[in-house]
Amino acid sequence: MKKTTRRITTFFTAAALTLSMTLTAAADRALTSVAYDYAVEPRSASNIKWLHEHYPHGSRFTDSFDNARECMGFAYYCYYMYNDDHVNETIKDSNDYGIYYSLASDSALENFLRTAGTQSYVRGRTKSRSVHSIFIVDYSTSKKTVTVYDCNMDNNCGVEFATYSYSEFRQHMNWVLFCYTSDGVFLDYTDF
Repeated sequence: MKKTTRRITTFFTAAALTLSMTLTAAADRALTSVAYDYAVEPRSASNIKWLHEHYPHGSRFTDSFDNARECMGFAYYCYYMYNDDHVNETIKDSNDYGIYYSLASDSALENFLRTAGTQSYVRGRTKSRSVHSIFIVDYSTSKKTVTVYDCNMDNNCGVEFATYSYSEFRQHMNWVLFCYTSDGVFLDYTDF
């Protein structure tokens, strides 16, 4: 009887141990899968997806972000959502020294784009000389296009996410006062 009881106990102990090891391995795989999902989609990717879902082309941005509204607030918000960082500057709506970098020629525009890079915040003036802020998502010098995410070009807080030709882009930004690159470097009009 003792021998049979010991065999049954050994059998159940082995079964319990096997079941425990199987459940632990399954839990480890599940945790690894969850961790892998986060590694595949970093925080900025989920931020960008959220931003595009909530502020698609044609929507309106009427909120304030980092104490700024309209074009500046939206460009700050884009910079934060794409780069996971804040634009760190104190802005004056007028350029006290009156000097900007002109984007009038294609070569000047391409020089600016290569220096500023993608995912950059830009402050300057539109073709109509209005002070404006934009967020440059991407550009292509071979196609001569710039992809912009901006707000309030319509003076009604309208959001635009579009790829423009160089001449169309100059409607949004024709002169640059300064920009912040995606890695937080401040560049003023003398750096282009």
